[in-house]
Amino acid sequence: MNFIILPSSLEGFCNTDTKIGKTVSDRDVFVLDGVLKEPELSVCPHCGGKHHIHGSTDASLHHLPFGPSLSLIRFEKKRCYCPRCKSTSMQEVPFQSEEHRITKPLETYCEDLLYRGLTNKMVAELTGLGKNTVKEIDKKRLQRLYYKPGTTESKV
Repeated sequence: MNFIILPSSLEGFCNTDTKIGKTVSDRDVFVLDGVLKEPELSVCPHCGGKHHIHGSTDASLHHLPFGPSLSLIRFEKKRCYCPRCKSTSMQEVPFQSEEHRITKPLETYCEDLLYRGLTNKMVAELTGLGKNTVKEIDKKRLQRLYYKPGTTESKV
């Protein structure tokens, strides 16, 4: 059975195939397989040598749901290696959240739902994320709104 290729609007990601699977809780999940834009060979921050691509690893990130169906982005991340100082690093994923294995658009969507008054549990059920992930997103959102950077004083 063939499925449509969905545009993801994620910078540097090209969707090559889409499958529908099931989660443990029997929800549909769109699995968007694709490729990341090839990394530019960068300069090693340790010694100034030139990095080389040295293998890859599979990665997956939760993405925005489509109605009641969840979605997952899958791709290969390249590993870079510096032959001069032997250091390694992973390819940057520009659309990945800094603290979680989710996309930035999904993190923003969670924040929007929380801002509109939905509970953490409701947001977790809608997005398919764990309750602790939603709790951490909400905590970060509230700290940004109500606390001055570098202090524990309230803005109120």
